Amino acid sequence: MRLYHYTRRVTLPNILREGLNRGDVPLDPTTGINAPCLTCRDTPPLGQVLYTGGVGVFDKTGVRIAIELDPADPALLRWKYFPDRFKVDRRFFRVLNSACREGNPVYDWYIYLGTLPPTSFVEIYDRFTLQSIPPVLWPSIALEPHSVDQILPGVTVLSFADAAADLKGRRAA
Repeated sequence: MRLYHYTRRVTLPNILREGLNRGDVPLDPTTGINAPCLTCRDTPPLGQVLYTGGVGVFDKTGVRIAIELDPADPALLRWKYFPDRFKVDRRFFRVLNSACREGNPVYDWYIYLGTLPPTSFVEIYDRFTLQSIPPVLWPSIALEPHSVDQILPGVTVLSFADAAADLKGRRAA
């Protein structure tokens, strides 16, 4: 089964070193779990493009990673089963689904509860250059700087969990 993960170009070196092992999946408005999100769409859904809204290194749809997975892999969870597995409030789940204005994420999205190694990647496509990145280049890309801070000093990008903790801290102050 071929699925896709969309990410920022700046995160690609780390993904090629460690595998695909990060993602912000909200459980409620302030907490979430760390798990990569995958889709069966080979173009980013409009909701993701609108939600991420970044440009350049901040565009979370700048790179598309195609992954071959066994549909019976126990770490692969269909999005529609997510609320039952993690006890997500149904109303909040409907809000998450409505954020995707194109198509129905219940059928298009998956969560992977583990690490997808680079050996499972079958293609990496750069949406800015409109070209696939040849696998022969992947090892050299893995050596590139891997944090936004190394590329844009002074810029901090927070994960969903860190942003929620920061917000809670500000409210308490």
